[in-house]
Amino acid sequence: GVLARFGAALIQLSVGDKGSYLYAAFGAPIAHENDALRAVRAALELRTPPPELSFVSPVRIGISYGQMRARANGGPTRRTYGVLSDRTNLAARLMQSADDILCDAAVYELARAQVQFENLPPLTVKGKERPVQVFRPLAERHPDDIGGVVDRLEPAIQLTLKVASVVGPVFEATVLQAVHPLPADSTARDQELAALAALGLLLPATPEDAARRWAFADAAAHELV
Repeated sequence: GVLARFGAALIQLSVGDKGSYLYAAFGAPIAHENDALRAVRAALELRTPPPELSFVSPVRIGISYGQMRARANGGPTRRTYGVLSDRTNLAARLMQSADDILCDAAVYELARAQVQFENLPPLTVKGKERPVQVFRPLAERHPDDIGGVVDRLEPAIQLTLKVASVVGPVFEATVLQAVHPLPADSTARDQELAALAALGLLLPATPEDAARRWAFADAAAHELV
C-alpha cells in the first residue's frame, strides 16, 4: 500500500459510524533521512482515494515533525507500539482543521525543496498558546517543469535568477543587488525577486524573511540555472 511504499508504520486504524481514523508514523521504528518528505508524498497520494474507496470522503490529513517517544507499551501479555509527543497531538489538531492536508512549519522546511506549498494564515489550535504556522502541500516539483519556466522568463529576470544562483542557494537581497551587472533600484530588484517567487523558483529563506533573505525553491532550480 501507499504507507508501506513510503516506509511508514501503521500505528492505529479505527473505524466507526462517525468516520475512520488512521494514525501512521514516519521515522519510527525505522528512520530515513527524508521522513518528512516521505510523509508529504504519501499524503498527496492518499488525499484522492482510489475508485473502490470513493466512499471515503472527505480525506483530512495532518502532518507534524519533531522529536517523539517511540516505544512498546503494555504488560507481559499485551503490548502495543506507539509514537507519542506534543507533535503527535499537533498532527491530530491539524487533521481536524484541514480541508485536505495541513503541515506544520518543520515539515514545510524539510520538504519545500521537492514540494510546492501554499502558505496559509496561522491557525489557532487547542493546546497551543500561540497560533501555529501552517502550510498546505500542493504538488511535487519536477525539474522538467522548472526548466520550462526558466526558459520562458524575460531576459532581465532570467539574468537576475542566474546571478542569484552564483551567489548561492540562499542569498541576501542586498548582496544580489551589489553584484548584479545591470543597475536597478532596490524596489525594482525586489519586484523581480517577488516575480520569481510567484513562479515557484524562489522562496523567502524563512516565512518572516520576505524581501530580505531568499532561497532557491529546490536544488533542481538552483542547479538548472
